[in-house]
Amino acid sequence: LCTEAGELLDALKKELIYGKPRDKQNILEEIGDLCWYCALYADSCGAELSLLTNKEYPLSSVTLKVGAELNWAAAGLLTDTLRHKQTSSVEATSRIMCIWTDLRALVREFDLDMTNVFEANIRKLEARYKGGKFSTEAALNRNLVAELAALTGTEAPFSDEPTDVEGQKS
Repeated sequence: LCTEAGELLDALKKELIYGKPRDKQNILEEIGDLCWYCALYADSCGAELSLLTNKEYPLSSVTLKVGAELNWAAAGLLTDTLRHKQTSSVEATSRIMCIWTDLRALVREFDLDMTNVFEANIRKLEARYKGGKFSTEAALNRNLVAELAALTGTEAPFSDEPTDVEGQKS
């Protein structure tokens, strides 16, 4: 969660601090990744995901707040793990509710759609893990061109070789 929060904040920083054009595709990807890890976290702790509704929440310094909330949630998980303590479903639900509120606000702020975020992330993971099954090898040797094409819904040149985003073999 902390790594993905950092990647999202980095995408936001480029626009807000450096004045670069908004990269909605990167923001969509990072929000999708955060949703995925929140779902894994929730599943591992038995969190109550049915509480995550389509309610609208007011925006309030959400781009600054999201990093703190994600780090709070991840720090709680890390602390519990180091103490060999199972995170309670109530604690996990509370942590995820904070994250979810901020992610939904970001999605609205950047004129994205949560369904599109989820669908794009699923396409990316399907491109990474052929056959739908996780493997450490596939996670370490990613074809970033194929993943980017899956995210954007464009055609990628066929290759099973790991590549960087410019298509160079890595």
